[in-house]
Amino acid sequence: MGSRTTTLVCTALVLFGASGCSSAEKPVRIGVLADCSGLFAQSRELSLAAVSLPLIERGARIADDGVVAGVQVATVAGRTVELIPECTEFTYVHRLVAATRRLVEERHAEIVIGPIGSPDGFVFRELAARFPDVTFLHGVTTSQEVTLRDAPDNLFRFTPDGAQSLAGLGAYAYRDLGWRKAVVVGELFVDQWEAAAGFIAEFCSLGGAVVERDWSTLQYNPKPETTAHRHATKADGVVLLTDYTSPTAYLRAYRKAVERLPASLLVGGSWFSATESFRRQDGVDLRGVVRAGYIPLAPDAAGMREYKESFADAFPGLGASAGDPLAVPRYTAMNAVLNALEATGGELGHGQVAFRQALRSRETNAPFGAVKLDRNRQMTGHTYLERATAGAAGKTVMEPVRTLDGVEQSFDGIFTPASAPPSAVAPACVRRAPPPWAR
Repeated sequence: MGSRTTTLVCTALVLFGASGCSSAEKPVRIGVLADCSGLFAQSRELSLAAVSLPLIERGARIADDGVVAGVQVATVAGRTVELIPECTEFTYVHRLVAATRRLVEERHAEIVIGPIGSPDGFVFRELAARFPDVTFLHGVTTSQEVTLRDAPDNLFRFTPDGAQSLAGLGAYAYRDLGWRKAVVVGELFVDQWEAAAGFIAEFCSLGGAVVERDWSTLQYNPKPETTAHRHATKADGVVLLTDYTSPTAYLRAYRKAVERLPASLLVGGSWFSATESFRRQDGVDLRGVVRAGYIPLAPDAAGMREYKESFADAFPGLGASAGDPLAVPRYTAMNAVLNALEATGGELGHGQVAFRQALRSRETNAPFGAVKLDRNRQMTGHTYLERATAGAAGKTVMEPVRTLDGVEQSFDGIFTPASAPPSAVAPACVRRAPPPWAR
């Protein structure tokens, strides 16, 4: 990673809040929790670039040497904005607690953008309840529960939970592919349970049956031929979900067990959030296979294309990673914050009432489409079904299959605060009224 990118990210975060500001009014101080060590340590620069970009898009001047120049880069609606990064580490919640307390109690952050991961998201929710005078925005977390159940009034999320991200896939399996029995294959992580919940609830509501939930084969079975054959024998198809574990070994085995892979396989999860994941590798050809996700990969997705171009222009060394699921939620959260500040003339208001009302009521244009919030301050928006296909010169490209609008967290009442949280065995497979997009 070049020094130009590093300098740009760092200087974009030091926005001269006290020393360079000509206004007597204090800046709006926004804390940003970014992983500096552990599994996601390499994402720190990307995360900080993502929260800096909305400021750059509002008038930041980038000098020829790549340095962000001047106080005006951090001015929104006439008010200076100061970003304050703090280090945390995925699943090390004691670091998250300490970093958040430093931001609020010592560095006087008025808004905090959260960390990576569902386990961290639960702790972040409790921290929000502890500091009701500060506005908290979830960073990268898919947990349904953190907004559906007992979410404090000062907590917001502008990206979907795991179930929302797979909306539409159950109906596609049932109606388009004709599946009546399905197997879910995923990692033994809470994020996979969250995503699987969306498929299971929708597919079963239409009358389908999930005959197996396999949370071990991907990670713990180096020779998955037996399980792949079992899955192919007992079901019409497999929904494969993975974030961190390569699915190649399982896919090789499953491909040999079925007649046509595109008719018998659907995919989701962060592993399949880049077109490169669908290119032929190790004898597995995924052309024709459909994936679901909230970040579109099709080249004609205008919002994502413009966002990626803006990212690459501001941060050339990071542009290739602009569509990463670790970057898009942070950009979206920061963009929502700045939209709300613009609506209030740069004022937070007493108790941040005016600012939070603007956050709740204003539609935010995210790279993946327009976002609204429900009464739990949870994103309602879009999910995309896309198919891998052959493009020019033999390249793999993604083509749109279906775009779902208005995907809301409850799935029209299937998920409620009284529901069992998604787990290795929940939700149950029950036939009921399907959500609107599946009817």
